[in-house]
Amino acid sequence: MSGRVDVYVRPYPGPGPAEPVSIEEGASPVWHPNGRELFYVSLADPAGRRRMMAVEFEAGSPPRMGRPRSLFDFDPRTIMLVCSPVQCFGLTPDGQRFYTVQTRTPPASPVVTHISLIQNWFDELRAKVPAGR
Repeated sequence: MSGRVDVYVRPYPGPGPAEPVSIEEGASPVWHPNGRELFYVSLADPAGRRRMMAVEFEAGSPPRMGRPRSLFDFDPRTIMLVCSPVQCFGLTPDGQRFYTVQTRTPPASPVVTHISLIQNWFDELRAKVPAGR
């Protein structure tokens, strides 16, 4: 293995060599339910964006893999597609949609422009609610 952050496939339960899948580094691989395609997330580009990558896969010895292709890019500050040690995205059973966790920035708190001050609050309370017997 290269020592970089890359995606590999290898026979299970083995033996067999690890075959590289990603070309320009990648993480968080997920198989398509049909087993003929593998998805992974690229590392951030200079602009900070990441890409969902897809690679066609054909089992064999050695396996045959297509060239990784970009499906879409995203801002990792709003969509969390890479988690470790757990997987943070997956595919629907039909393999047609991804699902993941989306982070949202909470709305800004309103600016305080008014404060109500109630003086002698306890005296008013005692007058309205008599003490228990």
